[in-house]
Amino acid sequence: MTIYIINHKYGYEVEKLIRLFYPNEKIRVTEENPEEKSIPFVYTEINNSVENPIIVRIKTENFDKTLTSKIKELSIQKDRQEERTMAFLLYELLCEITGIKQPWGILTGVRPQKLFRRITDLRGFDFARDYLQKYFLVSPQKAELCSVTEEYERRIIELSTERSFSLYISIPFCPTRCDYCSFVSQTIAKAENLIEPYFRLLLKEIEYTAKIAAECKLKLETVYVGGGTPTTLSPEQLKLLILKVREVFDMSTCREFTIEAGRPDTINEKRLTAILDGGVDRISINPQTFNDEILKIIGRKHTSEDTVKAFCLARNLGFKHINMDFIAGLPTEKVDSFTASIDKVCDMLPESITVHTL
Repeated sequence: MTIYIINHKYGYEVEKLIRLFYPNEKIRVTEENPEEKSIPFVYTEINNSVENPIIVRIKTENFDKTLTSKIKELSIQKDRQEERTMAFLLYELLCEITGIKQPWGILTGVRPQKLFRRITDLRGFDFARDYLQKYFLVSPQKAELCSVTEEYERRIIELSTERSFSLYISIPFCPTRCDYCSFVSQTIAKAENLIEPYFRLLLKEIEYTAKIAAECKLKLETVYVGGGTPTTLSPEQLKLLILKVREVFDMSTCREFTIEAGRPDTINEKRLTAILDGGVDRISINPQTFNDEILKIIGRKHTSEDTVKAFCLARNLGFKHINMDFIAGLPTEKVDSFTASIDKVCDMLPESITVHTL
C-alpha cells in the first residue's frame, strides 16, 4: 500500500492510524503525487485553495471513496485541528472498508492516560471522558477505563513532588537474546568479557549520579535495576551494586527498590540471598508465558516449570513482593494460551502482575 502525503506534515500520524487496521501490510510513504497511482493507495492532502481543504481518498481494487472537510474546531488543542480533521476522515474510510472499529479510536500513542490526565487537569473528569469520545472517537468502555485508571494513578502521582525522581540502573546482559527483544543488551556468550569492566564503570556512574541528585536536592523515590537481566551478575556483584546505591544515595525517601530477576534460568539461592540481604524489597520474575512451545519459539532457554520453581524459591527465602511479567501477542500464541498463563499466575498469588503487548 502506498500513502501519499501532499502539502502537510502528518505523514507519521497517518501511517500509524492505517497500521491499526493493516498491521501486517507493507507500506510505502511518499510526498510525490504521480498522475498514475498504484493500487491500493491512501491519498491525503491539505489544499487551502478550496472550500473543504482536508482531502482523504482510499482506493483498492474493490473500493474507491474520497472524503473532504473543513477544518474542525476543537475546544482545546487548537494546534492539532488540521491533523485531527484528517484523522477523522481517514478513520471513517478505514472503518468502512474494513468493517472494524478501533476501541481507542484514532489514538495511536502508547499512553492514553497521560492525555486523559492533561485534559482532566484543564477541565475535569467528566469533560475529559466526553472529550476522548467526541474528539478521539474512543469507545465509552475505554473512556470509562481511563477514568477509573486516573483515580488510582493520581493517588500514586500525588505522593511525589517536583523534586522526586526514580533511579533506573541498566545491566545489559542476558543468557540468550529473545527474538522479540529491542533493548540494548548482549548475550553472555558474546559479551562475557565486558561484564566486569562495565560493572566497574557502572559503580562510578552511580556515584556521579548521586552527587548530581544531592546538588539538585532531589528526593529518590524508587530504584529499579533492569536490563538485560540483572541476575546475570554474580552474587558478589549484586551485593556490591546494592551496597553502592545505599552508600551514595539518600534512601530515606525511597519507597520501593526493585531488581529484575527476569530470566528464571538465572535465578538461584545465592543470587536471591544477596538481593534479599541487601534490603531489596521487590523482585520481578518474568515468565512472559507459561506455554513451553512459545518459550522455545521466542528463544528462551527455560521451561514454565523453571519459572514456578524460581518463584517458590524466592517466596520461601522471604521475598514479600514478587512481580511477574507477561507479554500478550507473542509469536504464534493464541488467546486461550495467553489466558491460561494469566489464570496460572493468578493462582500463584504474586503481589503484582505486569502485562505488556508485543
